[in-house]
Amino acid sequence: MAVNIRSEIDKMLKKNYESCIVNTIPEEKYITTSVPTLNYLISGKPLSGGFPLGGKISIIYGPEGGGKTSLVGFLLAEAQKSGLITVFIDTERALTSSRIKQFGIDESNLYHLQPDNMEQAFSMIEKLCHQIAAFGETDTGVLCVYDSIASTPTKDEMERKMEDKEYASQAGVLTRVMRRIRNAVQKANMGLILINQSRINMATTGPVHGDKYTMPGGQALKHNCDIMIRMSKTKQDENGQFIKISTPGKNRLFKPRQAIELYFNYIKGFRPEDNYASFVDFLSDIGYIGMAGAWAYWKDDLDNLAKEKGVEPSECIKEIKKFYKKDVVNDMLTDPEKYREILSKAESFIQDNLFTVTQITTKDLDDPEGINDIVDEEIKKVVTRDEDEEGTY
Repeated sequence: MAVNIRSEIDKMLKKNYESCIVNTIPEEKYITTSVPTLNYLISGKPLSGGFPLGGKISIIYGPEGGGKTSLVGFLLAEAQKSGLITVFIDTERALTSSRIKQFGIDESNLYHLQPDNMEQAFSMIEKLCHQIAAFGETDTGVLCVYDSIASTPTKDEMERKMEDKEYASQAGVLTRVMRRIRNAVQKANMGLILINQSRINMATTGPVHGDKYTMPGGQALKHNCDIMIRMSKTKQDENGQFIKISTPGKNRLFKPRQAIELYFNYIKGFRPEDNYASFVDFLSDIGYIGMAGAWAYWKDDLDNLAKEKGVEPSECIKEIKKFYKKDVVNDMLTDPEKYREILSKAESFIQDNLFTVTQITTKDLDDPEGINDIVDEEIKKVVTRDEDEEGTY
């Protein structure tokens, strides 16, 4: 009598490891950023994508003034509109009641926590995850934001004297806790966003290749996250600033090493209407809109016309109905239904052509703020100082 090996494996696993068996893999869940190109950058879905929930850990890092806290503030407001539980762990002590209202957050429905040290902060996150898992409320939806890693002292740092030397204290704590946090966040099916700062990586200056930025806290954050997003401002005006947003190193949701530039309004945040023009350029970059000189046309219309005539699409370009890109922007501003229809069709196009759509990149992806020039100047100063001091002993 033949033994059914599949049946025997099934019995063994249920007998010994029933609590570890995953019966159904959770569906992807996202919090939309309201900006199609940013949704695409993170998840590959301009309409239904955004920042991930469902047990995923995101890291947003970059220099000061890059819009990191503002972005998560508007995300928390969007999460509340979707009925999610929102938690904000604030170690920078920078959030005020007026700023919360500016983001559109309902203060009465926000758990605003201010831990004293890093161990306490991650203990809060872990216990929150255990509470959710214990009650079986993993479908409720929770978005937790921790602002920020770099500004949080460790317990050991708090207990030491000011003059005592301390090396890699944060990295040591993160190495211990991130594996536990990763497991807890997945079991609770929660979305966790960690904010961190950035510093120049002096090891990659000069002729050495590599990312010119690095984050405080060691490698544990990078190993245990699902996506790393870098934000830095490029230029500004009286109402807002342009922000370069990129995924330079890691993205388990979609393609890494992509970058976009968005306009951020200081009061109203990342508004679609401020970024429609860049969205039309994005449609052209991925091949959804075709270009014929100064005019554009819908690729779908061209393919349908070519199919009707039984010829190649290239032979119908002169006959296809063309338009200016600004006409599409005007449609988006005046007709929400048409805008949503364009988004839906573009998302379907991307999913059908995942391996052929053009990757959205910029020439300064590795060095958006011109850090190389700054580093070169600093090296020159050091060399000059050494030459001036030579022979003075």
